[in-house]
Amino acid sequence: MFSFPPPSADYRDFQPAPLSLPPAKTEFQSYEKLIVSLNRWLKQEHLTNIVGLHSVEVPFRAKSLAYTSGKIDTETSGFEAVRNSVHWNSVRCLRVWYCSYGPVRTRCMLPLTPSDHRREISVAMRCFTPHQLTTSGCCGIRKPIFEATSTLWERVERWIGNSGVSVLSIETDNVEKWAKSDLELGKLAVRTFNKEDHVSTWAKSSMDYRFTVIRVFYDANSMNVLDGYTLGSSPPPPNPAKPYCCFVGCSVM
Repeated sequence: MFSFPPPSADYRDFQPAPLSLPPAKTEFQSYEKLIVSLNRWLKQEHLTNIVGLHSVEVPFRAKSLAYTSGKIDTETSGFEAVRNSVHWNSVRCLRVWYCSYGPVRTRCMLPLTPSDHRREISVAMRCFTPHQLTTSGCCGIRKPIFEATSTLWERVERWIGNSGVSVLSIETDNVEKWAKSDLELGKLAVRTFNKEDHVSTWAKSSMDYRFTVIRVFYDANSMNVLDGYTLGSSPPPPNPAKPYCCFVGCSVM
């Protein structure tokens, strides 16, 4: 009697390709390009049984980036210490976990019978950033205040219900906002290189603050509405309160 081989778990990393390297400004591909590469690989390998999908932040030495042609070793599990987090250079990669049948090295699936057929998966991602409740003070003592993670999750949960998507994975992450960066939070959340818009400062720390984002990886083929990605926030984002300055720092009116 024919017996099926036991399933095997494996993973594959997708890292962003460098767009420019030192001595020029360092830039890497965004999450969008990583997902394109991931979907192309899933289609080639006929894989439909994803069991995990998440970002992996890989630190690296900025001075050695040119010697490696921008290639980041995602297999490294030990990293050198830095003086503080401002000096941390890192790139976010995508790691997908999947199950296959037979030897792991073959990475192949057994032919599916009609009763076991599953539709092709097309991975997509939606990033949610917290609403800003207050602006920063003019003297730099008071930093912006954002909504709580539980409130942010309520918006995520509402979008999942309205769009009807099949969720593959959900992750939370902390993203840097540099002091001289004028990018919107939504654009900061989808970059892969943490210092793409970093500018060194001398009088104060070059980091303004960090904020939490929630990334939802889902099957785009499962969306039940035509405009599921741009479903509006409910309720709409508030206008950040403006603090006023006094002798003891900034306060919220």
